[in-house]
Amino acid sequence: MKAEKCYYLISALNEFTYEVPYLSYFIFSALGLGYTYLYAGIFALFFGVLDYPTGGLADRIGRKRVFALGTFLVGINFLILAACANPLTVALAASLFGFGGALQSGSLEAWITDEMKRENKFNQLDKVFGRATSLSLIADVLAGVSGSIITYIGGYWWTISFAGIISMITTSSALLVMRENFGVEKKEPYLRLLKTGANTIFRKKHLLLLSISQMIFVTGVYAYWETLTPIYGERKIPEAFFGVIGAAMHLPAVITTAYSHKLSRKLGTANSTLLLSGTWTFFCLLMMFLIDPCSTIVIAIILESIYATRYPIMEFWRNQLIPSSLRATVLSGISTMEHIGQAIILFVLSPIVEAYGTKAGLISAIAITATAITFLLKLAKEKH
Repeated sequence: MKAEKCYYLISALNEFTYEVPYLSYFIFSALGLGYTYLYAGIFALFFGVLDYPTGGLADRIGRKRVFALGTFLVGINFLILAACANPLTVALAASLFGFGGALQSGSLEAWITDEMKRENKFNQLDKVFGRATSLSLIADVLAGVSGSIITYIGGYWWTISFAGIISMITTSSALLVMRENFGVEKKEPYLRLLKTGANTIFRKKHLLLLSISQMIFVTGVYAYWETLTPIYGERKIPEAFFGVIGAAMHLPAVITTAYSHKLSRKLGTANSTLLLSGTWTFFCLLMMFLIDPCSTIVIAIILESIYATRYPIMEFWRNQLIPSSLRATVLSGISTMEHIGQAIILFVLSPIVEAYGTKAGLISAIAITATAITFLLKLAKEKH
């Protein structure tokens, strides 16, 4: 199987795995808030601590092996939850989920990038990233629908079991259709590899500025997402429509992401990213002033489409700057930076929204993404 087709299949299956339980019910709605916090906290701890080291592991022992192990552990996590839920098994499942998610982070993106280089198709990578994102969005919608149906017919635990089975299918597919590739060709010591990856991020000026801008922008978007549900409640949008709105948000993005490469080729990756970032910030500003339910839903759909379209362009841009030998390591390092920003905004934003309302949350999102735009302006002016 050609590398890009393999990537489409694995990306869609992996996205489906994550969205089945999430879009039907939040992972522990059946068990109570205490279990939810326990699970989320342990997952975040393991993912945050292991994200960067596992990127180095992917470059060292092979991206296929590390990604397949990650999907396997994610599947085991769901199957444990389906079999038995008590504080011990919840903690174990969350640990495996965090470890598995960390193993997946960076490894699949590094794999497809270097496979496209090996096949002399690197100039087609922007199209591949866009189409993979489009297929993943379709998988999101299908996962939400199927997860809701299974939950309604069979109950919550059947949904979790289904997610585990899909994850195991993803593992088998990865082992069967992916060709192994590595980062380091020589037997470079593992700790030296991690040090070299960190130096690559922080000493390559263009990559550092791009990584910082992405961390800031994603943090701003996360601030908006954290504010969105309170906005729906404030503007009298019925809770029963939340799932429908979530699915509707994905549908325009399916088209825009599939053709995102045309925008980046016409304007360039830097200018395209800058344009989409500015447009996203503008519509977030409109969300503050157009307060009727219909306008709120329309703007939410537009914001989701813009962000999704921006994603594959950013993926292509950063992979142009990362050496093959360190690709998974550096991508995992950038991912760690993004999650640090998300963790900070999670703790800071909730008290702000509670004290000052949803407009304060939107202002925070706008201010953060506007800061990212200043970095992108600088990058757009520089040659690299």
